[in-house]
Amino acid sequence: MSTLSAFREAGIRQPGAAQAWITRLERLSSQDIEAIFAAILSDRISAVAKDFAIKMLSLNAQRLLTL
Repeated sequence: MSTLSAFREAGIRQPGAAQAWITRLERLSSQDIEAIFAAILSDRISAVAKDFAIKMLSLNAQRLLTL
């Protein structure tokens, strides 16, 4: 089961909780995500890994927000 499918299923069982997470996600900006990754030292994560993670988070956020 994909993470998107799991969220959908959880949302059916607990719609209030799902909406709470969506509300939090709506408040999270791309600058917030980038700031989190900027704080990680370069000996812990490569620039390529940072870019990949930021893009994956952005993609998944958009997918969740369009449910």
